[in-house]
Parts: sequence; structure tokens; C-alpha cells
Amino acid sequence: MPEEFEGDLAGAVFWGADLSGARFRDVNLTGARISHAWLVNVDIDALVEKVVINGVDVTTYVNERDPWYNALASSATRRTFRLIAGLIGRR
Repeated sequence: MPEEFEGDLAGAVFWGADLSGARFRDVNLTGARISHAWLVNVDIDALVEKVVINGVDVTTYVNERDPWYNALASSATRRTFRLIAGLIGRR
């Protein structure tokens, strides 16, 4: 049975590693680079900001189809507009 690992792997390099079937939860992959990899039957549920796959930025495509992202974005936008309107009204 595979072992669980919890710790800091910031800056680590995996070369020729078999991570098939691996599960990542509550991980920070900011700035991660993946090349020469096989991504087959991969499921990603994450905050998506600037994701480029094979040279194509898919961020907007993914976020437009994510109901949670849209709900948060529109809620935050409404709060921001109310705040701005309130600040303008105080002048």
C-alpha cells in the first residue's frame, strides 16, 4: 500500500517518477511545471488561475464552466460595486 506523505516539497524535481494513481489534496502547485508527462483520465478540482496546456491558456474556458467560480466572482463583484457606490456617495 502506498504511503501518505505530508510535508514540504517546494522546489522538488521528479524525474522518471511513476505517479499513476496518485492523489493530491490540499496542495499548492503554484508555479509547477509539468513536461513530457502523460495526463490520461486526470480529474482536477481546483482554483484555476493561468493554466496553460500544450501552449494554450485554458483558464477562461475552465472558469466559465465552473459554477463555484462564477458564483464567487459574481458575489464578489456585487460586493465591490456596493462598496464603490457607498464610497462615492460619501463625497
